[in-house]
Amino acid sequence: MASIPQCGVCLEEYHHEDAHRQPHGLRCGHSFCAACVEGLIGSHPHGHPFAVCPTCRRETSQSDVHINYGLRDIVEQLRTATAAAPTDPTTPAVPPSGQDPPLTARQQRQQESDFDFVPRPPNEINATDAPNDQTSPSGCQHEVVQEGTGNVPALNDSVEVDIDVWRDAFDGNNKVFHGRAGVCRVSSLWCWLDEALLQMREGETRRLIDPYGSFTQLRLIGILDS
Repeated sequence: MASIPQCGVCLEEYHHEDAHRQPHGLRCGHSFCAACVEGLIGSHPHGHPFAVCPTCRRETSQSDVHINYGLRDIVEQLRTATAAAPTDPTTPAVPPSGQDPPLTARQQRQQESDFDFVPRPPNEINATDAPNDQTSPSGCQHEVVQEGTGNVPALNDSVEVDIDVWRDAFDGNNKVFHGRAGVCRVSSLWCWLDEALLQMREGETRRLIDPYGSFTQLRLIGILDS
């Protein structure tokens, strides 16, 4: 039987009746549970009523967020079919006495997040850990991988950049974006990305963990002539 779709942020299964776990769609076409979308709106770096999609970075105003009825109907069908399917009598419905019930996906992620804030000795820290050199005003942790020697861009400059984005870790298995020599204009649209570019010199490579938990490696190739 097909598995029930999950929210890509908290990894909880969607639910057609639970208002917090119903799938909500953004203008970019990506969907997440209502609770996570509310969290995205509440954590906007500039306090604006917008949700920044953690997958593609496009912004959606709070008024444009809507229930994804198509996905919700699929979830309802799958849950109805699962409830009607015969259960395996050999599988215990509750954990044995004295054992804690298994953690939900959301609880597991919270537990892992809590662990990240526990001080650990240097030999326990590896390349998948959050860079902890500096934290920017927008909440991004970042470290400079390679120093730049060129100029620093100004607001509204056009720049050429390399961008790689992972969901799991730097150089991880879940790469969601790979862009080479892309051209963009430095503006306030991207918030934390704009903030990073305005601090970088040409030739610099830095790694950031954005406010939504994605791992981004950014290389400023150069500033283009106006």
